[in-house]
Amino acid sequence: LVGGRMAFTFLAAEGVAVGKTQIEEDWLEPCRAMRELAAARGVKLLLPQDVVVARSLDDDCGCCTVPLTPYCCTPDAPCVPSGCYGLDIGPQTAAAFTEAILACKTVFWNGPMGRFEVPGFAAGTEAVARAMGCATEAGSTTIVGGGDSVSAVNQLEPQPAMSFVSTGGGASLELVRGQLLPGIQAMAHALTAGAGKQQQQQWWSK
Repeated sequence: LVGGRMAFTFLAAEGVAVGKTQIEEDWLEPCRAMRELAAARGVKLLLPQDVVVARSLDDDCGCCTVPLTPYCCTPDAPCVPSGCYGLDIGPQTAAAFTEAILACKTVFWNGPMGRFEVPGFAAGTEAVARAMGCATEAGSTTIVGGGDSVSAVNQLEPQPAMSFVSTGGGASLELVRGQLLPGIQAMAHALTAGAGKQQQQQWWSK
């Protein structure tokens, strides 16, 4: 599931007009490659089907939901109007993401679905957080990584339950990639050294 600002780079790579939303130009081709690789491996890579747009990043006044259809945008009728930002996933996408989360046994979530600090752009992130909570209660393993995601969860009442929570977003991604984190590496080294010293002391005492 790809939401938040990252999703707009994927959408732009597929020909969707994203208005003033910031994208990573140098990641357009890698996004296309990832989509092709996912399709070749039979992996579902879900992108937003609709988004909430507004003319201001900090004001939800006048915001609205627009559908997204790849390769149907034209300069005269862009999916996201040229003067607007995409600031949250829409209700259709939130429902699709919820369904996908509830069907999983393990869910790793890193990053909000939009600019959740503004009330009008928080619904998508809240929907994902609630879905994660329901998945946890159903027995799935749920992991939340990143300070923004944790902050979004903490704002909800009641707070949805999660299996594991980490405020280290980048570190969480490194761990998922199989990288050994410096802190864990230091702890492992200390434990190994401590075990070796203990064995040596036991040998000398015999």
